[in-house]
Amino acid sequence: MKDFLEKLQEIMEAMGLKKKVSDLSKEEKTQFAEKYKEVHGSDLDEDLKAYKENKEKNESLETAFADLAGILDQTDGAGANDKTPAEQVAEIKKQIADLKKKNGDKDAKIKKLQEEKTALEQEMEHDDPKKVNMKVAIVGLPHSETHLFGIQHAMYSLDKRWNQLMVDRTISSKGLDEEATFNEFQKETRDFGNKVAARMQELHESNMLRDPEKLQADVDYTGLSGAGLGDQFVVRRTDALIARFIRLKNVYDIFPRRYGIEDRELITNAFFDEFSQPYQEGEVWKGGMSLKPEVGYVDDAMMKTLFKNWKWIERSYIAYLNQDGSDPIKWNMIEWAILQIAEKLTNEQYKRKIVGVFRKPVANRPAHANHASTGVIFTLIRYVHEYKLLPIEDAAYAEYTNTGTDMIDTVEAFVEKVKEVYEGDIEDLTLYLNKNHKTWYKSGYRQKYGADGDFSAVVDGKLQDEEVNIIWVPNMGSHQLMFMQKPGNIQCLENLPGEMFKIKFKEEMESVKAWSIWKEGTSAEFVGKPFTTKAELEANNFELQEIFMNKPAFKVAAEATTLDANNGFWQMTQDNGAARNLTDISNSKEGTAYIIECAGTTNATTVNKSGKFDSITATYTPTAVGDYLMVVYDKTDDKFYELERCVGGVRTINANLQPNTPGNGGR
Repeated sequence: MKDFLEKLQEIMEAMGLKKKVSDLSKEEKTQFAEKYKEVHGSDLDEDLKAYKENKEKNESLETAFADLAGILDQTDGAGANDKTPAEQVAEIKKQIADLKKKNGDKDAKIKKLQEEKTALEQEMEHDDPKKVNMKVAIVGLPHSETHLFGIQHAMYSLDKRWNQLMVDRTISSKGLDEEATFNEFQKETRDFGNKVAARMQELHESNMLRDPEKLQADVDYTGLSGAGLGDQFVVRRTDALIARFIRLKNVYDIFPRRYGIEDRELITNAFFDEFSQPYQEGEVWKGGMSLKPEVGYVDDAMMKTLFKNWKWIERSYIAYLNQDGSDPIKWNMIEWAILQIAEKLTNEQYKRKIVGVFRKPVANRPAHANHASTGVIFTLIRYVHEYKLLPIEDAAYAEYTNTGTDMIDTVEAFVEKVKEVYEGDIEDLTLYLNKNHKTWYKSGYRQKYGADGDFSAVVDGKLQDEEVNIIWVPNMGSHQLMFMQKPGNIQCLENLPGEMFKIKFKEEMESVKAWSIWKEGTSAEFVGKPFTTKAELEANNFELQEIFMNKPAFKVAAEATTLDANNGFWQMTQDNGAARNLTDISNSKEGTAYIIECAGTTNATTVNKSGKFDSITATYTPTAVGDYLMVVYDKTDDKFYELERCVGGVRTINANLQPNTPGNGGR
């Protein structure tokens, strides 16, 4: 353990200070204290108090340096400059050794005090709205006369109003040039948003974006040693902000992120034929391979928000400080504004990654957050429609209830079916289920296996009697989709790390505009061999397929002319006694897609281009089992818009609403 004097001497040498401590300027003393905190992880004045066994708690920094002068200056006495550096170092080492002998018995006490101090620093101080001054312990430093938190950087200068509000929430706006102030604020917010995005890219390259605790504890900052202290603190505070982002709920531990997709990426898949055969003479050749690339693609997403005005941001910021206790993230207004928007964006994306389906918006009209990109569920549907993923269509696996052991029976039967058709080891696959139905599963588990032992703690992460892991997928609503794959196969695609948080601000008259633009999507690395028709896919009988899913489709009663969205997003019409035309899907919601599939061609249910469906591309008249119409609901118009259709087994994508979907126009 380093002695206190060794720590002091180390900082003197690191800062290149040759003069006596008593001759240091006020700024040098502040820098000395900051450098000490950065290197040794504790406050200079507190370590000094422990060293001197001084019981006074409120000793000022000036008094501390007066004491430091008495300690350090003795190592720099008259005539020291007449000695060689080696001689001076030897003399200092001897003095330190002598002092160590005298104070050796104090090491344990100093260590204990440091541990108590560290524990106290981690506690949150309750904010009193009546206080005028407030200290934020994110770096353990008080505000200086010129800078917020004592950080010597232009971003934290107390010349700026938003930083003044951090220190004193009672300041007057009299004489304030609001336009000039906000122009500066929006510029600095844009610049800081760029820094956050750039820093996230750096951290991604060093694999530091997965674990917020690791980010805050294990980042190597030695590369910042040449930067000014203010720049170093900005980087560290940026990392703390990013750590806050990645602590928010997300699905990347289930479906990992893949960066660098700016438009499309071809993921080359090789399909090998059978090679082995009994030996015989001669050139009897067998085997081969074909390359069938999987297409990963992203759609363009955006956030564009119109706030009331500069006063709105200021008032909201102050209210946040007053109401949310001692949240350590409440730094200056720039960081606060970015954090608040980023939290909302992340929560929206958290849902969209599962149930989103891209739809190009109606011109000059806001669209639902789920339509910004396509998530896992409708990516799987796309693979079904591309004839590369054959769902397990047995009605026994299509749905389950919360009654008795129905859900667990259905799940186990589904896995047994996959075992029949999967060519590999079933233990290599993971089962994905709706997290909202976890209680159904646990209830059925207790009823089915409760007599076999003490099941007070239900095993809900692994299938009973099988080495098959279960992952509970959030945000699936009431969908009864079940699927199996190798973990990491389905991925969330993006272009650049932190692109969504690259938020810009602009003021126009009374309004404040905020926006960012990014790219996102979903894709699997390996699905299965693609075919041109459904008959070919079915004849292949799951060979070389790597994703297996049930078909959670609801069978509509014969003769129906309307559907109920509460029965699910995927519904199958039956044979009818007479011609039937569908006129509505009641209880429809924005942000999802609805599939109307033909399961019977006798007087098959059609959809005319009229009424709520007058915006579809043409009247839908199915001619084969498996034909479908896929639409989204628009609440503003109270109408349905077509995403794609299949008639006579031929799939057609509506390029106006799905411009980036693979298979569109030969892309």
